[in-house]
Amino acid sequence: KTFFYSKVLVITLFNNTTLMTVSKDRVKPSPHPIQWLLSDVFAHASVYGIYSAICTVTFFVVIVKTSFFQDRFGVDRIEKLPDDSSPPGWNLPILSSIIYLQSSIMAHALIFITRSRKFFFLDRPSLMLIVPFAFAQICATLIAVYANWGFTNIAGCGWKWAGIVWIWNLVWFFPFDLLKVGHFQLMKLLEYFLFLVEFSSL
Repeated sequence: KTFFYSKVLVITLFNNTTLMTVSKDRVKPSPHPIQWLLSDVFAHASVYGIYSAICTVTFFVVIVKTSFFQDRFGVDRIEKLPDDSSPPGWNLPILSSIIYLQSSIMAHALIFITRSRKFFFLDRPSLMLIVPFAFAQICATLIAVYANWGFTNIAGCGWKWAGIVWIWNLVWFFPFDLLKVGHFQLMKLLEYFLFLVEFSSL
């Protein structure tokens, strides 16, 4: 429980600090009035949340159920602890650091996904957004690599695991951006379809 709250606190601190710079971003506002629709916000948030969860859970399963990373990158295998140990099960300090870093990077990557309806590389973010992101992720990476904090039950995972985490998130980032664009197009088609249904009923 201590690990859970401490990790969420650190991720939230870095995430909110970066989010405050979004107001200085260079995304062009819509030239037309935009109606705020809770249903659209909920739909987008659900899609992004499910994708992010699948990314993290799949990463965890590949680590603990396969030897993929051990065979290709030469990292040590992470073994499950006995149920009567403290901490039990998969609550290993190194695994905690790995999952923390993966979640932190993906949470910040979501900022670049959601800041524009277009592909992220078609609308360059401002330095006011890039610099805090880089600073936050450098800090998160250093924490995951070197921190040995007993009160949070984490231990340094090393640079190999940190590199694996970054590569994993980069591989999942580009489909994430494609999913965002596709979801916006699907929402447009649905809105157009509902308009035709309403118009035909007049």
